[in-house]
Amino acid sequence: VLARTGPARVLVERDCGVGQGADPLLMRMGTPAFRRWVSVADDVDESLGAWALNRQARPWLRAASAPEREMELAFVREALSAALRSAVGAWPEKREYPEPLLPRVDMVVGSGAVLGRSHSVPQAALALIDGLQPVGVCRLALDRDNLGTSLGALAQLNPTAVLSVLERDGMLVLGTLVAPVGQARHGREVARVSLRVAGDEPVEVRLEAGQLVRLPLPAGVTGQAVVQPARGYDVGAGAGQGLEVEVEGGALGLILDGRGRPLEVPSGPTERVAALGRWLAALEAK
Repeated sequence: VLARTGPARVLVERDCGVGQGADPLLMRMGTPAFRRWVSVADDVDESLGAWALNRQARPWLRAASAPEREMELAFVREALSAALRSAVGAWPEKREYPEPLLPRVDMVVGSGAVLGRSHSVPQAALALIDGLQPVGVCRLALDRDNLGTSLGALAQLNPTAVLSVLERDGMLVLGTLVAPVGQARHGREVARVSLRVAGDEPVEVRLEAGQLVRLPLPAGVTGQAVVQPARGYDVGAGAGQGLEVEVEGGALGLILDGRGRPLEVPSGPTERVAALGRWLAALEAK
């Protein structure tokens, strides 16, 4: 679910999932697209093909090991990416950024069995970010109990009841993502970010290309963020233009994504494995 002001639009994408749609998705996107999200180096193409066929035949199965979990989340990323490509092509408004990037949205809510039952909130959040690549500043949440459809129907009859459910942990609020659009060499400055929360000292961060940084901001707490992107980067106010915005906390606080948009994963196996490990560790950090 991508939320922004304006009329609602619904897109239904077939053959795009991690159950019975797994093998068609693999054929559609190609093995290299999935390989970039997997840290296993040996026989990865064969493993991905076997996993997809097994999941297509037995969609109720759950990942039983870390490598299986990694492959499952690789399919989540590419399913989101495939759905995004279809949605972006049908988006009627004037485009802010070139395809395949999203227009700026206010909130992204991830749902579905794999994301909802994830034992690791950081893993689920990272799959959501990697698959959709939100741009600028947006809030993130997980619909862990798949309540969205039911609440949407109920909202027409009793919006107060829906609001009550949402206020009582109906959704897991992850926090706010800041993702500048642009590309730079690894280690170059992407943006400087200042976070101010009432009663606390300001936190200043220099975000570098290739980095993910997580700043603590608890659920129910809001802060004021000042983002000054480097030249050539855009967070919603134009290339190189600063932005001051209120940000909402959550399970993961404020997430600063300096990996660039479009997101590029290192192609070399050693570099790829190191990058995947760094990114997950950044979101798992307390």
